[in-house]
Amino acid sequence: MLREELEHRKKVQDAELRELSALVQRESTQEAVAVFRTEIMQVLREIQLEYEQRLEAAKADIHSAYEVKARVLRQTGVAGTETEGESAPVHLRRLLIDQRRKISTLEEANAQLELTVRELRALNQERQKDSDLTKHRLTTELSACQAELQRLRTDFEALLDSKMGLELEIASYRRLIEHEERRQHVFGCSGKVVSPLCDSIGPKRTAYSRLSTMHTALEKPRVELVLPEPTPKRISHTRSSKGNISIVECAVDGSSVTLVNTGSQKEDISGMRLMRQVDDRLTNTFIIPKGTVLETDPSRRMIKIWSEGCKPTDGEGFELRDSRWGTGTTTRTVLMAPSGEEKAAYTLRVMSQPCVSERSTSSCT
Repeated sequence: MLREELEHRKKVQDAELRELSALVQRESTQEAVAVFRTEIMQVLREIQLEYEQRLEAAKADIHSAYEVKARVLRQTGVAGTETEGESAPVHLRRLLIDQRRKISTLEEANAQLELTVRELRALNQERQKDSDLTKHRLTTELSACQAELQRLRTDFEALLDSKMGLELEIASYRRLIEHEERRQHVFGCSGKVVSPLCDSIGPKRTAYSRLSTMHTALEKPRVELVLPEPTPKRISHTRSSKGNISIVECAVDGSSVTLVNTGSQKEDISGMRLMRQVDDRLTNTFIIPKGTVLETDPSRRMIKIWSEGCKPTDGEGFELRDSRWGTGTTTRTVLMAPSGEEKAAYTLRVMSQPCVSERSTSSCT
């Protein structure tokens, strides 16, 4: 019975060892090594404990059986027991040989498991080194990308400031041109005043008196015009956003407001409100139509909301009805979600710097 039990346990242990070996061979990733390392060590400890327990039990069984046989032989003293006494040591020797074979088998299995554990540890160390190198490389690339992104952001801010400055200069020169046109109009009116004076002089007057009269008439009307000069302005802007939608640009002349999707997923902005406050006074409110989605494609991730009459014929986006985006010293544009949460904000401050204006006086010619 003891032999059969030992054989059964041996088969069970061999099956468990084969299953563990198959699991170790199938799992080759770092996570599997980390998970099964403790299990392998625990199985090894259990095998060693069971081996020691069985060895002690076998020794105790052999010793007890030997003592029982010796006691029986001493008590009976019958000659017929000599044959049994001779057969008992043979059985015990066979049992001992079987136990030694099992012990050697378990020792070989233990050695094989220890070798597997050492190989797994070496593999784990190699993969740990590879993962550390990969982590260092990715960290370096991330730092380089962040530095490049910061540089591009700085360049974009500088270009945006330059664009705003140029828009202000264009607006100033546009006002200069308008004043020049008014001046030309006034000069044209002065010429018309001279004509009736010349017609009222009769043909009997001499050429000298005619020229004197014209000179006197031309000297009387003088128009004093003050030509505005471009006023130096300092522009500053601040942006903030909660999420992937941000207000990337607000034109200084109030022609448009630009929204952009900075994320990697589509953003539905239907029902959001775009509000403009000029010097703490609400001037415009625009509700984005239903079905407006900002894509991730670079050509479709941006949208503009134009003032009335400013949208190009081939331009995309929306247009305000019967209004323009207000402008002033402090202009704040806010994008509000339908729930009332502020999603993005853009604040533009235009501050004039003092300058010396000159007056120019011109006479009609």
